[in-house]
Amino acid sequence: MAKKLASNNNRAIGPFTSVPPLPRLVYYDRGTKYYYPLIKPNGSLTWDGYIFSYRKSLGDTFGISLSNTKYVVPNAAEPIHTYDIPAGTYTPSAFKSLIDKYISANSSRIASNSFTVIVNNQPITVNANTPIYNMNNSSSGIRTLTYGVKFTGTYMTDGAAFGIGTAYSFTENRVYITESTGINYFNNYRSYNITVTTGIKFR
Repeated sequence: MAKKLASNNNRAIGPFTSVPPLPRLVYYDRGTKYYYPLIKPNGSLTWDGYIFSYRKSLGDTFGISLSNTKYVVPNAAEPIHTYDIPAGTYTPSAFKSLIDKYISANSSRIASNSFTVIVNNQPITVNANTPIYNMNNSSSGIRTLTYGVKFTGTYMTDGAAFGIGTAYSFTENRVYITESTGINYFNNYRSYNITVTTGIKFR
């Protein structure tokens, strides 16, 4: 078995037989090469499907100085997530295009991760395993169609989702208007972009 780095309260991740990018630590044990990746204390390394980082609160690792720059062995690793909707800020039409790609009209899909969305400086946090609804009022028979994305995780009627409260408070019904025709109180919806933190992954 390879000999790991040892210290009081060592939390170094590794060693690895695959070769991380430079800089790195390397040693031999019984004819096999083993490696530890190195990062700056406040930096990170994306490698081998993970994001490696160093958090002082997790415990000590080992550090060295190279060319007057300090490096440490990471003590945290998180898998890389590929999100269906990446983190960023989107216009209503751009967000509608993304939602339409993953959720059929008037149906829902479950978000597999937690994330926060911000509209008109109003943030809400959506927990993992919450259904996200892609709504419109086409079934009402009226010509003034409205489209929106509902983040509450529970069913809501068209009348409630597209009521006047939604036009002034994102946090009231947690519905983001992506398109509307002919409803006066939604005239300003075009100025409300949506910011997604972390990203959204659907099941």
